[in-house]
Amino acid sequence: MADSRFTLNDPFSLLPEEEKEKLAQEALGLKEKEPEVVQPKLTEKEFVDDFTASNQARASAYMPQSFIGELATGFASGVKNIPASISQSLINNEFEKIEQEFLTETGEIAPPKPLGFGTTFGEGAAGRLFVPQETKFIKDFQQEKKDTFNALPRVEKINYVNNYLNALDENFDEWQAQQKIIEKNTQGLGKTARAVSGGVTSFGIQASGFALTLATKNPTFMYGMLPVFGYMERGSSYREARMSGLPHKDAMRVSGMNALFEVGTELIPLPFVSKTMKKYWKDHGSTLQQFARDGATTAMINIGSENVNTILQETNKAMGGVQTELAVAWANKDNPEYDGPEWWEVMADNAYMTTVSALVSSGGMVSAQGVAAFGLDIQKNVLNTFDRNPARQIARELNLMVNKSEAQYKALDDTYQYVFKSGLLSPSRSIVGMETPEEGPKDFYNMSPEQFLAPSRQAYYLRNPEILPDEYLQKES
Repeated sequence: MADSRFTLNDPFSLLPEEEKEKLAQEALGLKEKEPEVVQPKLTEKEFVDDFTASNQARASAYMPQSFIGELATGFASGVKNIPASISQSLINNEFEKIEQEFLTETGEIAPPKPLGFGTTFGEGAAGRLFVPQETKFIKDFQQEKKDTFNALPRVEKINYVNNYLNALDENFDEWQAQQKIIEKNTQGLGKTARAVSGGVTSFGIQASGFALTLATKNPTFMYGMLPVFGYMERGSSYREARMSGLPHKDAMRVSGMNALFEVGTELIPLPFVSKTMKKYWKDHGSTLQQFARDGATTAMINIGSENVNTILQETNKAMGGVQTELAVAWANKDNPEYDGPEWWEVMADNAYMTTVSALVSSGGMVSAQGVAAFGLDIQKNVLNTFDRNPARQIARELNLMVNKSEAQYKALDDTYQYVFKSGLLSPSRSIVGMETPEEGPKDFYNMSPEQFLAPSRQAYYLRNPEILPDEYLQKES
């Protein structure tokens, strides 16, 4: 037996098992076995979403959308964006509230004036005597807040600031989540489709006001949506201003002005829409020609007011220091190295987007007018479709005819009452005057045909009104 001291160990036996397997595969000309990749299992919702997204991408690549298809896509996108837009508005105003409270509690800014503070009630009024005391009270309150915060221990100050920063981070994450939803819904849309989407979202927000108006036949609910639009615009303008680097005070000024512009211009078409709806309800309907004229007028008023709003808001943001596309274009209008759009091109693009969006939202208003104008006819046709009983169908037709006839007779009665009460038929108001010819009274028994046809005095005329005042009809109705 050989001495173990002179026996060499097999080098292969000293290798780890993994290395042995690798060398054996290389010797046999086999490739190393690839590690098995385990694909994560998708949930049913993830699978459906991925499948839908891939099909949409494939369809957009191989089947370009027509103009009608683009409008339909924008309409669907606008409907999807309604919940996200409302949520984002709440988040934007919460962002403003967080900053307002922090700066007020640390004494960096003065607190908002309570209701009634700073009111002078006219030149020379006694209320002006209290304005200096009110101003002093607010300044003292601000100084007290600043002293209280500065007196806190350093650890408490750090915790207070950290809580404020954490609140801002959470608010931004919530806003970004809603923004991703909006961007996903509008991804791949052209300029026209994005404008349609914005118009649908805008009308969708005010649709509840029109629905309540139609249900109760009370136009007051339409006006109740105005503060909502101002609230939403204030929040979005404030965030845009702060993200542009403006301090809180300047951002509040810009957003406050934009909110006023929004409410003021949204108010412009509502009185006309309200007036037409009252007329339709009173007359139990309308003619197609009258409805077409009213609808066209509504659309023109709304488009004009929305374009005025866009000009005012964009100019306000640019002059306030917000870095909008218009502000950048205006600042570089004389810069030869600037290759972006000119300021007038930006304004033209804004006008186009606003006009399309306003036209879509006007369609919603006109639809509401249509329900008021033809609601009884629509209701009758729907009931006749599902209820084929001839007797009840005839009863519905007769009921509608009677209502419209009564409306016409009521209009005649209102006209007569107005003319009678205003004294338009009174001889003292209606007769212009009498003139006797210089040659004296005519002899009707001895006169030529020419003399007979020549008038001997001026005929009187009646001054009938062309349009009855709405105030009178509303008072009597």
